[in-house]
Amino acid sequence: MKKLLTASSLIAAAILVLLAGIFINISDRYFPLGAGSTVLVSLEDSTASRAEVLQSLTEWSDGTAVPLYLQAPADEDPTARVLYSLGSTSPEERLAPTSFLPWHHMEILSAADLGSHSLEASYVPADASAEQRASFTKVIESLGGQAWWTNYDWRQMLMQSLAESGAALALLTSGVLVVTSVLMWGLSRARLHDLEFLAGKSNVEIIRGDLGVLIRRVALPIGLLASVAGVTVLILSGLQYAVEFMSTLAVALLILLSFILIIWALVVALSWPTRQAIARREFPGAGFGAPSEMLRLLSVGITALTLPFLVSGLIGAQQAADQAQEWSRLDGWVSIRASSADGELEDPVKEAARAMSSREQLAFSKAISLYSGPAGSDSSDPTLSVIITDMTFLKLMGIESLNGADWNPAHEADLPQDAAQVMKDSLPLWLADSDGLKASGVHFMRWQGEKPFAAISGVTGEMEFESTPTVIVVDNAGESLTGNLLLSSASTGNLLFSNADAVRQSFDANGASDVILSVDRAADSGLLRAQLLNQTLWLRWLSLGLVLSALALTIAVGAQVWAHRLSRRIFVQRTAGFSWAWIARWRIIWESISAIFISALSVLFLKQLELSPWWALLLPLTYLPMSVYLHSRALRHRFTSLISRSP
Repeated sequence: MKKLLTASSLIAAAILVLLAGIFINISDRYFPLGAGSTVLVSLEDSTASRAEVLQSLTEWSDGTAVPLYLQAPADEDPTARVLYSLGSTSPEERLAPTSFLPWHHMEILSAADLGSHSLEASYVPADASAEQRASFTKVIESLGGQAWWTNYDWRQMLMQSLAESGAALALLTSGVLVVTSVLMWGLSRARLHDLEFLAGKSNVEIIRGDLGVLIRRVALPIGLLASVAGVTVLILSGLQYAVEFMSTLAVALLILLSFILIIWALVVALSWPTRQAIARREFPGAGFGAPSEMLRLLSVGITALTLPFLVSGLIGAQQAADQAQEWSRLDGWVSIRASSADGELEDPVKEAARAMSSREQLAFSKAISLYSGPAGSDSSDPTLSVIITDMTFLKLMGIESLNGADWNPAHEADLPQDAAQVMKDSLPLWLADSDGLKASGVHFMRWQGEKPFAAISGVTGEMEFESTPTVIVVDNAGESLTGNLLLSSASTGNLLFSNADAVRQSFDANGASDVILSVDRAADSGLLRAQLLNQTLWLRWLSLGLVLSALALTIAVGAQVWAHRLSRRIFVQRTAGFSWAWIARWRIIWESISAIFISALSVLFLKQLELSPWWALLLPLTYLPMSVYLHSRALRHRFTSLISRSP
């Protein structure tokens, strides 16, 4: 039992170590270089050119003497981060680049190396005062953009850490593990307390013995773990991060140790020896019956409620990470931030797109949802959902042709009447040829592949994934699509180009240079999202393991208490030849019924929240074999103890 107590305490402490690391890492990610605030800049409605934006930001940094950094992912390493220094001060004269995670290195480069990174990003103004933040906002607004400030708050960072990592469930289940292990350890110490009491030891001596065990088996291992973690952070991340990490971890571990002491005090109160109880030869842990049963029911309830979240969360997070990773196929491709859609620019943009598309330097993808219901309709389902794309984009996504089992021809007659009418009205806005879907180089298809079909939505940096979408595929986007669609899709990231130089040269050659305000990397936000999701998957698996471990331990505690309370009956039945399963049949039946009942309640509760509850039904399937094994083990252990006349 001492080993179990140590193991569960170390598990809880290890989760707190991980959470402290996640807390520092997320704080460093959102507020790098120890900044007290960051600002997110949007230039979606701005008509200022890239050069004008950079000049204004540089002048603000120089005028206020506030170091200003633009955050962006590294060009070749999606796990790395680069801060681009804006202003006349060289990066070497500013803060040295550091990162909490050694494999997530960070560099500080000059704005001259910014390349095609988007200026719509998060900026870090180091040590900016309230007046300086207000002046920065005025500069962005003068450019036609918007600025949203975020100030550092440890409470928000803690909630963000729990939400992004899924550590809340791990903490909850580790708490159940600690309570369970302390209860089992207290149960094993109860008989020893009786013997020490009969031997004449005082209450203080008995309590001192328990505290000595807690210090040796809990406090010292936790302290050793914390020391190893602190030294590791010191070696890998430096003194500054080590101080922040250890101060955060110290608070968390003090809370954990206080929690263990409180549980121990309650356990001792329930099992404290008295002369009357010893004289009646009562089982010293008799008072554990109700608490252990309440703990078991609590653990079953937690498991029933968390299994749907954990399993569906794992599946969803893995799918989201895989889908976000699709942006890596577009790494190196760029999009443009365009000026307002002027009708006079449609033809030059179409000519530039035709030239680039013929050289496979242009790709197009757009998911469109159209509504034609009556005004004020509450329906949230679009009348028509269609994806428009070209062969270049499909090849980037790994789809080489329209032949094969993944594609089926689609027909307008297959659409609902309202959707067919919307399609008929919209085709002249999308396709340049008056023949519409029957034009050469235009294919009206339905995707039937196993993987969801990827398309860029109408929001910059967002991708949609459809199971069986209706798709309009064009061989050449510049030839087949209208100039209006190309121009209106430029700023939303639906129009992609192979490299920045090619798009500038082509647009300049066709008299469309006024369209381009900036050229930005297309995959930045998607790659950052994939990086974050991949980092959190492993902790979600840990949470699932801890939930099942806590359930097993609470069943084991209940089985141990039950076996001790019915020692004499168990001895008689076993010596009469009954099997362990038969002896424990009513106990196992009761536990299985309670597990089924709680699972059913959980299903009803989760359905009220409009969540998928069916993973909760896994609980009864895993509970029965677990209960049979642990009760048989407890009975065998108790019977052996009675034969050998040990406590």
